[in-house]
Amino acid sequence: MGHHLGLRAAISSRLPREASALVIARAWYRRLPARLPGSTRSQSLCSRVQPLSVRSILAVLVKTHTHHLSMTARLVLVIGDLFIPDRAPDLPAKFRKLLTPGKIGQILCLGNLTDRDTYDFLRQVAPDLQMVKGDYDVDSPNLPLSKVVNHGGLRIGVTHGHTIIPPGDADALLIAARQMDVDILLWGGTHRFEAFEMEGRFFVNPGSATGAMSSGYWPDGEEPTPSFCLMDIQGDVLVLYVYQLKTDANGVENVSVEKVSYRKNHAPAPAPAS
Repeated sequence: MGHHLGLRAAISSRLPREASALVIARAWYRRLPARLPGSTRSQSLCSRVQPLSVRSILAVLVKTHTHHLSMTARLVLVIGDLFIPDRAPDLPAKFRKLLTPGKIGQILCLGNLTDRDTYDFLRQVAPDLQMVKGDYDVDSPNLPLSKVVNHGGLRIGVTHGHTIIPPGDADALLIAARQMDVDILLWGGTHRFEAFEMEGRFFVNPGSATGAMSSGYWPDGEEPTPSFCLMDIQGDVLVLYVYQLKTDANGVENVSVEKVSYRKNHAPAPAPAS
């Protein structure tokens, strides 16, 4: 198995200087201060966090793509595990305020939408709504378990993840990405945001857009953080914006944004050792 940088482990202090692959893991958030909109940060593995507000980021992206909303260059929303109204009453109001029509070209929903009103809302945000079946989408038997979409030079695989065993396992995800022959694999099911690069492929879990509890194990005192991702795709380069609704010590909710990048490696894979 190829070198896997820091998945579910604390990232060493030398990693940003020595590693070429991008890793964003939950352990990173514990180790480093949160990068809030308006803050600055030194150079990361593949990108620099911009001191932009949430609205500034969206405004810049929309302006960039006003005349380029095509399959080769457009904004793609990645969202999933909403569980409305079973585990959450609605999308967070601050998220709804951001997700307005005319800004996003396509939505990739990773399953467990479970609510017609939210489906209609997402279709208003972007008529091109691509969905896969989650483990609780029992009323949608015709949804596929996985699909592949093409954007520019990137093949993107979409799956909920409940068919990947063990759930969220890096090796199992890599096998799925190989089987689907994709550069990027989007998966859900764990309700935790996670992203990492492994053997030249990029893996992204957007988490739960509503912060719905999952049936898996959660440590005492830890709760899901509502999150979704926005992908800005230009050729073989993906810039990922991660939106998280965080609550401060005073109980005030604010949307934080992280920006990271992935570039497809066109170099041929090394031949296996004999």
